[in-house]
Amino acid sequence: MNPLIQQDITYIEQLKRAEANYYELFDKASVGILILDADTGIILDVNAMATQITGFSKEEFINKHPYDTLSSLDCSVTKASAAENMKKAIQGCSVVSDRQYIHKEGHVFWVQASISKAIIDNRERIIVCFHEIDRRKKAEQALRKSEANLRSIFDNTHIGFALLDQSLNVVCCNARANDWATDSLGVELEEGKNVTTLLRDYNKKEYLAMLHRALNGESINIETAYPLLDGSINWYRVRMNAVHTPEENTIGVIVSAENITASRLDRMDRDRIIKELIQRNKEHEQFAYIVSHNLRGPLANILGYTSLIQEEDNTCEDKEEYLQLLSASANKLDETIRDLGKLLQLKKDISEVKEWVKFSQIVEDVKIGVRNIIDDHIVVFDTDFSEADEMFTFKIYLYSIFYNLISNSIKYKNHNRKKTIIKIKSYKKGNKIKLIFRDNGIGIDLEKNKEFVFGLYKRFHPQVSAGKGVGLCMTKMQIEALGGKIDIKSKVNSGTQFVIYLPNEVEANYP
Repeated sequence: MNPLIQQDITYIEQLKRAEANYYELFDKASVGILILDADTGIILDVNAMATQITGFSKEEFINKHPYDTLSSLDCSVTKASAAENMKKAIQGCSVVSDRQYIHKEGHVFWVQASISKAIIDNRERIIVCFHEIDRRKKAEQALRKSEANLRSIFDNTHIGFALLDQSLNVVCCNARANDWATDSLGVELEEGKNVTTLLRDYNKKEYLAMLHRALNGESINIETAYPLLDGSINWYRVRMNAVHTPEENTIGVIVSAENITASRLDRMDRDRIIKELIQRNKEHEQFAYIVSHNLRGPLANILGYTSLIQEEDNTCEDKEEYLQLLSASANKLDETIRDLGKLLQLKKDISEVKEWVKFSQIVEDVKIGVRNIIDDHIVVFDTDFSEADEMFTFKIYLYSIFYNLISNSIKYKNHNRKKTIIKIKSYKKGNKIKLIFRDNGIGIDLEKNKEFVFGLYKRFHPQVSAGKGVGLCMTKMQIEALGGKIDIKSKVNSGTQFVIYLPNEVEANYP
């Protein structure tokens, strides 16, 4: 055989084998493949996987445009869009997209399709490769649905959540947390904002300290009050916990805030009622004691003098004397009843509105009020309100408390000392304000008199002052009316110290 003919035969056999290999690879490919004419867009060939994925036979594809056989649920898939994609492929651009199509049997399936150009038999062809992504798409849809559900729960829960990074920048938050920030801070919790710049001065140091403690691993769980911009006060249960990676590295802190104003008010009302009942019972006991001890004397005198006046052998002088004594006893009885009325009225006299009151200003006001009792004695005021200089309360009560204690320090000064020193210091103790009044006066013998210090008409230095023994009793009742308590430490000739605890209205209570 001619060597040239043998060479041609060998070449033809190689071509046939190559073509057979090509068709085997083409038909057994794991992805669907359509071969289109680059000029007309007509389908020239289809592999087995394409028919398996779509349900249509090879004959239903050949010599047709893809959209003549396959129907897409995507309204953006049109003849114009198909022509545009073919144009991009001819220009050398690979076009990849996710599409939904309708199977021949009627169900919907997802594919990811890529369109590219190829040279086959020296001719430009368009190759469309696609594979099913139904599972992936369903997983993505389930994830989106899950995320949407979580977001719905996240945004519609009554608890506010905010995620902060290690630098206390806002990473994300839900709608409830943003509402709280708007009402309390006047700002929105936008991503990237640092809470250091968002918090108001009120308790800013305490909140930042708690955030840093949480970042260091401490679990924070507190109930706290925060004033809103409109002046009202809300109570929150706040939790702060560090957020860790699977490797236990701290990456931030999650803060949750639940508005518990309603339940807190109910609880405070219940506690207030219980305290009032206990206090009222004490007042009734004290009232009974006062009536039995302080009214009995004047009444007995009145009855006695009335009986004497009615005796027949009285002279005019006797009757005049008895009438004067009777009048004095009646006046004493009237004075006692009026004093009792003042004390009993304390609980009913809180008619004014609470306000922010500065301790330093109250002291200055009291200094003006006690000028008439200072005389020539030197009185030195040493005050320290650096830790707490104001509280939300009734100004008239606070002034009365300060006035009574300061005026007592001046009236019961120690004349052996060149000057009277009155020290007043405030402390912030959780949800309470602690006030300490200390002087270097003549003091009180508490071993004998401690249980009587705050009683009505109890006087311990009658030779020094002409008071009636009402001031400390009223002071104690006013403090208790504000929800506080008072205690005393004193030593004869060394001075007296009063310790007062009052509720910090913003932290513990409000009207």
